[in-house]
Amino acid sequence: FLACGFTNHNFTRENMKLLRSIAAPIAALGIALSTVAVPGVAHAADLTPAAVAGDTPLSTITEGAKYPGEPTPRWRAYVNAADDRVKEMWAYSPSMDRDVPLVVITADESAGPRPVIYLLNGGDGGEGAANWVMQTDVIDFYLEKNVNVVIPMEGKFSYYTDWVQENAALGGKQMWETFLVKELPGPLEAELNADGQRAIAGMSMSATTSLLFPQHYPGFYDAAASFSGCASTSQPLPWEYLKLTLDRGNATPEQMWGPRGGEVN
Repeated sequence: FLACGFTNHNFTRENMKLLRSIAAPIAALGIALSTVAVPGVAHAADLTPAAVAGDTPLSTITEGAKYPGEPTPRWRAYVNAADDRVKEMWAYSPSMDRDVPLVVITADESAGPRPVIYLLNGGDGGEGAANWVMQTDVIDFYLEKNVNVVIPMEGKFSYYTDWVQENAALGGKQMWETFLVKELPGPLEAELNADGQRAIAGMSMSATTSLLFPQHYPGFYDAAASFSGCASTSQPLPWEYLKLTLDRGNATPEQMWGPRGGEVN
């Protein structure tokens, strides 16, 4: 499933049938599901959130809708119509100085501590329709699996990575790797009473990210999956895919990672 499906955000319920067939191992965290091997995978807490974060300031987690005066995001209706275990949460990111909305499917409290699965959205970061909530039946599917699922609902055209330059069109600082790997897991997993096991999966744009994070932090993720992502982004053709995706956000690969073949990429 490793392709560069940057233009295909029509991740329909028919596609979900395929996802179901390979998502169950993520839910169970019984094997390392990935299109590539996840370095350092052994057991939970090989690398803890505190060890990854170091002295990085951590997120502050709040529950419930925020900013009532602003336009209602399209995904909120799916949360409001769902089970009580489906919640809207917000995490403040110190590195980006912004609040990031999260759709969180919580495990049954009576089951005790459970794993966490981080699902990253497609090109528009969930701010449009390229997201797991609106294009799949991920809520119903994971409510039956009794795991915690966390879906950030912003981050359009960011590749959920740390950028070398700011971009006003995308809201200023883009420090998504810092947020998702260092700032968020510790406080959020404590809030969810998680058991120290975690997985990450992405589709399209973020399917590249779901390969990068486990490589950057070996031992932090117990499983990873990439659905239609680009693995070798420094090569000429994938670089062009990056350009096409980022162009939709009035951004460039150079703003994100610097020149191709440079220090970052």
